[in-house]
Order: sequence, then structure tokens, then C-alpha cells
Amino acid sequence: MAKARGQSLAVLVLAATVGGAWNATHADALRNPFVRPDIERAAAVNATGVQRVPQVAAPKFKLRATVVAGAASVANLDGNIIAIGESLDGYSLVNVDRESIVVEKSGRKFTLRVVR
Repeated sequence: MAKARGQSLAVLVLAATVGGAWNATHADALRNPFVRPDIERAAAVNATGVQRVPQVAAPKFKLRATVVAGAASVANLDGNIIAIGESLDGYSLVNVDRESIVVEKSGRKFTLRVVR
């Protein structure tokens, strides 16, 4: 009985030690369940702890026309036909509406309207 009790105590101490080490190394990941992981590290933190967001210029191309067809929707950007999910100059097409589109680059979204 004493041997079994000693083994149980050793297992408990080992589990607490391993669990403590895991919690210490992964505390940042467990801090806020609503924060999305920063896969590409698009944003950086400077020495004062202030988060700086990379500057992304608005797209220079013009929206000439759209074709709304659900997942097969496309946009005419200066003569280039781009489908949802495809990119032009680093801007990914996210959404297509009758008179406008949404493109995204480095986490920033831009809405473009059809040029008449």
C-alpha cells in the first residue's frame, strides 16, 4: 500500500511539474481566446510596446465592371478579369457586388466602386 501511495504521489508531482512548464511556455497563447494568431506577423510591436500597422496604399487600378454569380463572381480591374480569391498587384479579391468590390492586402480592406 505504501509503495502504491508513493507511486501515485510521484505521478502527481511529475504531472504538476510538466503541466506547470507547459503553462509557463504557452501562457501567451492561452491569454485571450478571441485574439487571432498572427501567422505572417504583419503587425510588429516597437520598443514602447505600441503596435504599429504596416502602411498599405489604396489600389491604383480602376473597377470597370462586375459580374455577380455567387462563388464564380468576377471583376474587371483595368482590363484584368479577376475571380474571388485571385490577386492583382498583391490585392486579393474578397467580395463582388453589383456596383462595387472589396479587395484586401496585408489585412486592410478597400472598397472600390465601378467607374462610369
